[in-house]
Amino acid sequence: MDECAADVFDVRAAVEAGAVSRRHNLRRLRSNWYYKAQELARDLKVSLGTVRKWTMQGLAPVSETWPYLYHGEEVKAFLTARAKPRQPLGPGELYCTPCKKPRRPRGNRVIIKARSATAVTFNGACSDCGRPMFRPVRISEIEHKLGGCRVSYEDGQTTVCGNRHPVQLTLFDDLAA
Repeated sequence: MDECAADVFDVRAAVEAGAVSRRHNLRRLRSNWYYKAQELARDLKVSLGTVRKWTMQGLAPVSETWPYLYHGEEVKAFLTARAKPRQPLGPGELYCTPCKKPRRPRGNRVIIKARSATAVTFNGACSDCGRPMFRPVRISEIEHKLGGCRVSYEDGQTTVCGNRHPVQLTLFDDLAA
């Protein structure tokens, strides 16, 4: 058995752990290196079948003889060209995963839930499909990101953090008014 085959990324285990993403970490690849298919699969955390599928979709190996070798720079260019650009969210918008578009919440109503001492999550229902949407936001950016939405707080809180930091009290009192 090939020594690299033992290192092939276990997709099933990764899916269960939530470690698989459509956005590949291209910084793992070195531009001037050549990679076997198994090495690409391991380094990009995809299955060997995915690398084979990319080959059928246009990722050209350096030579047509086995084992196929892929140049790191060409792999980066191929994956960058296929990647969908991220959609920036405007003020008052949350991303609806089923609609795959930024949407305003139903009734312009946002529920703010605390995530940490420095971040909150905006929650709301999609105005088109009615499914839940969310948007993580830094506390310092709340006013800008609200964009005219009405605010309600999780559990009727008047602040995001239980310690009622004076800066947060002032910020949230201004937003609630």
